[in-house]
Amino acid sequence: HNYRLRGLEISSATAAGITAMVMFGNDVQNTVVQVPNHIDVDRCYIHAFDDTQNLTRCLALHSAYTTVENSYLSGAKNTGADAQAIGGYNGTGPFFIVNNYLEGAGENYLMGGAADLLPGTPDDITFKQNYCTKPIGWMTQSWIVKNLFEIKFGKRYDIEGNVFENTWAGQQDFAVSFKVDSNGQTSNTDAKMKTEDVYFVNNIIRHAPGAILIQGRDWEAHRNPALTRVTLRNNVCEDINRHTWGSVTSASGSFLYPNNGPTAVTCEH
Repeated sequence: HNYRLRGLEISSATAAGITAMVMFGNDVQNTVVQVPNHIDVDRCYIHAFDDTQNLTRCLALHSAYTTVENSYLSGAKNTGADAQAIGGYNGTGPFFIVNNYLEGAGENYLMGGAADLLPGTPDDITFKQNYCTKPIGWMTQSWIVKNLFEIKFGKRYDIEGNVFENTWAGQQDFAVSFKVDSNGQTSNTDAKMKTEDVYFVNNIIRHAPGAILIQGRDWEAHRNPALTRVTLRNNVCEDINRHTWGSVTSASGSFLYPNNGPTAVTCEH
């Protein structure tokens, strides 16, 4: 606890595949006392060795009270798994992700995707003034591509003033995805699997097959509480085009696609 990483360049010595260039916590910790906390990453450059390296995550976020700010995370890509600039599923929050460049082939930022062994969900996530993008050159590569921002569980998200740019039809259609999703993990109980109080304002989404997906319940289990209380306000969506960026489903081309029963969704301006 209480570490500050400032002004570091972190990469690898060879192009061998790496699961996480930096990892806070792990996916087997199951009590809050085990979770690393109060960590600040500031003005760091965390990146793949080269354009060929399989790097699943620049930063694995299984921690508490963690800030990532003013940093550049790039080259997260994989031919056999989802890859993220920042990804986590076994931490408690709060997380403060502010003013970063985030580049990932699978999801640039992902919360969820595997078993959460801790009590409760990650809570109080601030995601502001970040630039999430995929290099256009990756369109001709074999990396797994999904979206630019995805949350599968958690409470109280403040997502504001970001740019989400450049994604195309790989395995999903939408740039931004809000879900309740246990990923088939039986350890993720109904009580734990919640996504609620999502505040998405003053963002730009551009160059994508679809803009925003809101999936109300887990496709696999259909049992979790419905995703609820989502506010979309003052967002700009440009070049949302299934013909330019491809399509996987008939929902491609949509500005907003709510399905499977989300509740209390507000969309303004």
